[in-house]
Amino acid sequence: MKKKNILLIMVLTSISILSMFSMINLSSAAPLGFEQQTFQIEAQNQNSFQFQQQTRINITSEVDIEGTILCESLKIENKDFVLEITSAEGDMNLNMTCTEEQAELGLLNGERITARNRNRLRYQEGFCICIDANCSEIQARLRIKATEQNKDGTWAYYNETSEEWITSPTTVKDGYLETITDHFSYWTIFISEQDFTILYVGIGATVIILLGVIGFIYYKKR
Repeated sequence: MKKKNILLIMVLTSISILSMFSMINLSSAAPLGFEQQTFQIEAQNQNSFQFQQQTRINITSEVDIEGTILCESLKIENKDFVLEITSAEGDMNLNMTCTEEQAELGLLNGERITARNRNRLRYQEGFCICIDANCSEIQARLRIKATEQNKDGTWAYYNETSEEWITSPTTVKDGYLETITDHFSYWTIFISEQDFTILYVGIGATVIILLGVIGFIYYKKR
């Protein structure tokens, strides 16, 4: 009888331990549809990460950093993103989340956005990255591979205070769209849309003037 009780206690203990490990694994698992990679990078070194053999992320830092990357790899197409941290106030804990869309911020594929400068922008990049770090004083360079689709695009970040997208000066360098920033936030690429309103008004005014001149000439000839 005692042997049976001891055996029962051992079985219950084993089940409890297995349950604890399962709960730990579940709590650290990536959300559905995401891939997760953790990293530690020593100062002045670079690490490369690949998700679903199509999304590539490279991180270079002048300080020691560690953190986690979450990537919605099943939806994001072939992307090549580079984060270069050129200075920071100290060692950094940094987390990145890469998604195809951010509906709550207006980022749906093909959606038009009006930026702070009233420029009309279109979201079609299919890549939005949220970067969060424990350092408030940083200098960093964001780069994404230029393609036929985004080569005329511009980097922009979401200002959570004013709840609007703000474009950032963007250049094309070594085949990448590049911008420099002193803060982290939600970042993405927008394509500028030309505002044809002034052009349409000008054409309409010209047509009206021409019709008036033609009518005046016709009237004089009668």
